Amino acid sequence: MNRKLLSIAALSIAAWAGAAGAQGVFPQGSIVPLSMVDGAGSLVDPTSGGQCAFFGGYGCYRDDVMLHGGRSVSSSAVFQVLNAGGACNYVALEGLAPAYVTVKNWNEAYPGELTTAFTSQVYYTSSAPASFAVPQGWSTINVTSAFPIASSTQTVRLTCQGGASFQGGFAIAPPVGTRRANPMLVANWLTPDDLTVHWSGNGSLISFSNNQAHSDSQLGYGRTRDIAVTFPGAFGGTLFQVYAGNSTCRRVNISSTAGAAAQVQSKEWTRRNWSFAPGSSDLGGGFRAISLPLTLDLVPNAYNIIKVEPFSTNKGQVSVQCV
Repeated sequence: MNRKLLSIAALSIAAWAGAAGAQGVFPQGSIVPLSMVDGAGSLVDPTSGGQCAFFGGYGCYRDDVMLHGGRSVSSSAVFQVLNAGGACNYVALEGLAPAYVTVKNWNEAYPGELTTAFTSQVYYTSSAPASFAVPQGWSTINVTSAFPIASSTQTVRLTCQGGASFQGGFAIAPPVGTRRANPMLVANWLTPDDLTVHWSGNGSLISFSNNQAHSDSQLGYGRTRDIAVTFPGAFGGTLFQVYAGNSTCRRVNISSTAGAAAQVQSKEWTRRNWSFAPGSSDLGGGFRAISLPLTLDLVPNAYNIIKVEPFSTNKGQVSVQCV
């Protein structure tokens, strides 16, 4: 059985404490804490096209990310969501509370930057499950625990909903103008080797999906290829979730218009530790670099997570494609 199907039992019951749907209050003067990103999820086919049902809907209309505890900082999970045809107007968060949730358009800068559009939003909830709205089209979502994870692992789940099943559970952050004046309201992600990487975006390569409600899916986006955007002024961190089958998408090509080199790491979705791309050069201080484009082999019959951090502060795109 696919390991994501087995993760149903791993959802933390403790995070469900309190009245589900109770009105949240955004903490006064609060900022989203620095965190370490543990993984990426995908909700790119809420209409359950392709073979989504066979895979339990994971990567299509729901997905799990495993967070890892035992740290002095919070943990984060990022998700890509495609809301097309109204099947994913809302997303339900399960398994983690209290938590901060950042929702932005896929090609917008991280909230807090001057280039951030008014469609980005920051939420806080003190209880789960709870539902929050997502706009039409492609969104990228960051879920950050309000405190360090106490247990060894904790699974956070997002599920597409046509309507909000758990209403009133989220409090909204101050207006965008306030967030622009206080970039730390939505913090950078903290990598083991670098404090200056901004969460920039993420992508999905879930080849067994086939979203008939959106033309991008027919072109392969979210299925066999995807792109994420980096923004000027800081190093951009991007994540991609790729399902590698026995004979499909066993390897991917990674390229970027932001720079000719990057730090590239990967892991299976349940793993705590990342592995550098083979052939990476040791730069010292925990950094490694590899030239782009590159071809990366993946673990077959598994959900693989790829982290790409271009060595550039230019605006550009990171592209990943099945080969």
